[in-house]
Amino acid sequence: AEIMEQFYTRFPAHEKAFDLLKNATQIRLSLDDQPSADTDLQLLITNGMSEDRSFAHQARMEMLFQHHDFSALTVAIQEAESDNSTWILPPYYRGLVAFEEHRQEEALSALNQAARGIARGDVEEDAQAHAAFILSQNEQLNFDALSFSDPANAEAVLQNKLAMLAKLE
Repeated sequence: AEIMEQFYTRFPAHEKAFDLLKNATQIRLSLDDQPSADTDLQLLITNGMSEDRSFAHQARMEMLFQHHDFSALTVAIQEAESDNSTWILPPYYRGLVAFEEHRQEEALSALNQAARGIARGDVEEDAQAHAAFILSQNEQLNFDALSFSDPANAEAVLQNKLAMLAKLE
């Protein structure tokens, strides 16, 4: 990884420089070398072409989420959104962070945005499917939480459950 990073530093204009830097980043990520990987990812975000930046934003958000570095992840999400406002991954990660920090409404809003967006590629499709899964789990929890303890409120509870089912259709 170090040799690839040195190649990029010495020959940044070479046609393979960014590919080598991406390879070095992947090695750093697989070795869980977060500081070095973050440095490489920042170089890709700052200097790379659109494809390189997308790779770097995605890898950086995933790395920061896995390490529970939510303050840095919040900044990375904002940077990714400023680079591409139609991308599904920033709202997806914003929703995951909000869930981790017990901010339910914000999480649901962000995950809804991710689930309803237009996925471009496998990573976004996976994030979109996971967002939809989390949302459906939340709906299931809300449905299960509706219960009646006496016959007097049974009709109202059943109407609420029917309304929730109708909403899902």
